[in-house]
This record gives sequence, structure tokens and C-alpha cells, in this order.
Amino acid sequence: EQRIATDHCTLAGLLRGLASLDLADSRALMGSVADVIHRGVGATSFAVYLRRAEGYVACIAMEDGSPVAGAAFPDLEHDQIHGILSGDECVIGGHVWGVIRSSSADNALGMVVCTRLLPSQDPAIAAHRLHDICNILAALLSVCPEPHSEARHLDSV
Repeated sequence: EQRIATDHCTLAGLLRGLASLDLADSRALMGSVADVIHRGVGATSFAVYLRRAEGYVACIAMEDGSPVAGAAFPDLEHDQIHGILSGDECVIGGHVWGVIRSSSADNALGMVVCTRLLPSQDPAIAAHRLHDICNILAALLSVCPEPHSEARHLDSV
């Protein structure tokens, strides 16, 4: 009964999170996705890394259920990135991870690394849910425009 009640609350929270996603641009999307990961995966601590010219950069993070600046979250080491991108397992060293990969891209758009789950959350179930959320994020990122810089906006006026 408790598991069913927990799943219902998780589903309701996930649906509310999906409904509140901001699709104005990729930055707005990333700013609004934390609740989807928190509720959908059952993660209390996680970071979302997006691929940029300088490597994979943490753009949002949550620590013990509270948002923190992505820059405050630790960078991934090259070996960790390689292991995540090439590994078949979704749980490594107690961390649950998922790759944000569009169907037309050879390289990953980003990754989500969950470092702490709710005590009642099974890591295998969390990994499966995170995989699905990463697929949703990949689809949304492929249609969201990149944020416009103020200079580009002024040039077009």
C-alpha cells in the first residue's frame, strides 16, 4: 500500500513537473527540469551536465532536495565521462546516470548523474526512469532554441 501511494504521489509530481516545463529556450528548459528529475527518478541529489565547447558543464544541480548552482557541483573527471558514455550499466559506484542523446546525434547532448536517491527508491527502477526522462530531454532540447544573446538580439532589431 505504501509503495502504491508513493508511486501515485511520484506520478502526480512528475506530471506537474512536465506541465510546468519552460520551452522558451534550452536555458529555460534546464532551469525548469529539476522537479521532473526529482519526482520522476526519486533523486534528492543530482546534476545535469550539458555538452559545451569546454566539455560537459553542470547547468543545474540539486543537493539533498535543494537547488544549488551548477557551478558548485563537482565537475566530472574524464574517466567518469568516458565510463558513463560507453558503459552498459546505469548504476556505477552507487550513482545512477543517464545519457541525454538525440536520435540523430552520435555524441551525447548531456548527461544526468544522480548521487543520492530517496531511501525507498530502488536504483534499478530509478535508472530505468532516468533513461526515459533523458529521452524526453533529448527530444525537447532538439526543438528548443538556444538562448539569444543580448547583442544578437540588438543586431536583429
